[in-house]
Parts: sequence; C-alpha cells; structure tokens
Amino acid sequence: MNKSSRRLSRALGQYSAVAAAFLSAPAAAQVIYHDIDPDIVLNIGQSAALDLNNDGITDFRFKVTTYGTGWYFAGLAPQPPLLTNPNAFAGYTLDLGATPSIYAFPIQLDYGVVIDQNLPWIQLADMAWVSSSTTYYFYAGMVSNYYSNILGQWSNAVDKYLALRFSVNGINMHYAWVRCDVNATGTQLVVKDFAYNASPDLPIVSGLAVSGQQPQDYDSFRFWMNRDHLHVVFPQGHGQAARLNLLDVTGRIICSFQLNEQHSILNVSHLPAGIYALQLLSTEHSPLATGHCLKP
Repeated sequence: MNKSSRRLSRALGQYSAVAAAFLSAPAAAQVIYHDIDPDIVLNIGQSAALDLNNDGITDFRFKVTTYGTGWYFAGLAPQPPLLTNPNAFAGYTLDLGATPSIYAFPIQLDYGVVIDQNLPWIQLADMAWVSSSTTYYFYAGMVSNYYSNILGQWSNAVDKYLALRFSVNGINMHYAWVRCDVNATGTQLVVKDFAYNASPDLPIVSGLAVSGQQPQDYDSFRFWMNRDHLHVVFPQGHGQAARLNLLDVTGRIICSFQLNEQHSILNVSHLPAGIYALQLLSTEHSPLATGHCLKP
C-alpha cells in the first residue's frame, strides 16, 4: 500500500466512527493513484510502456520519434496492437489526404474534467489500416511537427491530462487520466503520474487522486474533493447562485462559500483533515442538496 493509501485509510478510520452519529461515512475510494518517480522523460528514439492496473499487460505505449527528416513526433497508442482492442484515448482523427490518410490526435484536458463514456473515444481500429493481412498504424500525435507545421493540441503543454480507458475483460471499461508535459516541437514527452477508477464503467475526474473522492450526485448536484479543492457542479439548466456551507461532525458551520458558477472550485486548504457535511442553499435560504466529503 502506498503512502497516500495509508493516509486515506487512517483518515477513514479516525473519522468514520465520530461521523456515524451525524452522517454515513463514504465508501472507500476506488480511485487508484500512481506517482511515477522519477518521471518518464522520453526524447527522440525512446518509448515507454504504461500498465495502468499493474496486471503485467501493457495498456498504452508512449513514443517520441521521427518519421523521416523534418517530421518530429510525440504521442501514444493503445496496446496490444489488435483491431479488437477496446483500449482507447479521448481524441479525434483528421483526414490529411495522404495514403494512409487518417491520423489520430488525443485531446488535451485541464484539471477537473469528468472522464466517462461521453468523451470521443479513439481506439486502434479507428487509427489503423490493414495491408496484406498486416495491421499498420501511426501513434496518435500529442504533437506532430511536420517541418514546423504543428498538429495536435499538446505543443508546450505543462501539467495537462490525457483521458484514457482500458478493459480487463474486453467488456467493462475503466477510465483513467495521465498527466503529461510535451515541449513545443514534439521532441520531448514527460509522463508524470496517473490514476484510474478500479470500479468499472464509473467516471474519474482529471487530476483526481487516491486522496480525493469520486464525484457524488446529490439531487443532481455533483460534489467531490480533490487535493485541497472542493468541486461543486450544478445540473444543466439550474441557476448557479447559491451558498454552500461546510459543517463538521458536530453540526457547526466551519466555512461558507457564495457560488456563482456552473462549476465552482473552492479552496479548502485551510481545513483540517476530516469528514464534512455539505449544505447547499438557494439565495432564498431554501435547501437544494446535502451531502458529505472526506478531506484526507
């Protein structure tokens, strides 16, 4: 068990008994986090395998390479290289008019984006071609630098996120994120850390680590804690003006926030570790939703 997992277990054990009289304790977190230490740093001619769930099977491979003189490339591809493989990344394809003409590109995500089945998923069958019974494919381009013509969304990216999915049984999907840097020219790619949801077919949030919580849905409002930030997302079509109170296990209001955004990210770094109740009130002070969150 890594240090973050031990801290989370201690926090759950310490606070769940006290909280029982006030609210039900959350289930153990299902987000599995891995800090790559040291970071994987790939330069031209180098590649690295990524086994997200540590089962001995490579799920994705990263590579920095050149395709002839003047074409520099940093990217990834689902593994193993089978057309039936459901492993995929969130991205898009472009028809560049050559032979082969289809090239794939992963989208770049910021911190705090929900990763689920609703993203545009690209698997190997979407980016491969078959010739003489042999399957060929180009890696998906985080940065494709063709004689200084940059394609892809990752040029000069720092601490941005890939959205990935993988399957253990070929049916159920596990959603994941990977945090990466890519330099401007596509000649260096850095892979820093990743996390995946061990519960199949459930979402994860980019940047969400084992020290946080899965998003909880209370009356269609979504709450989750991540690092030192509490996320509150209003359902579509609902006004965003509201007040959020955080209460400790005694029922005392610890802090209060005025919300005016569809997705508010609240800094709660000043709060000690513990389980907190959430009380969301309208501007007329009528209750909208209640819930709870764990701050490790």
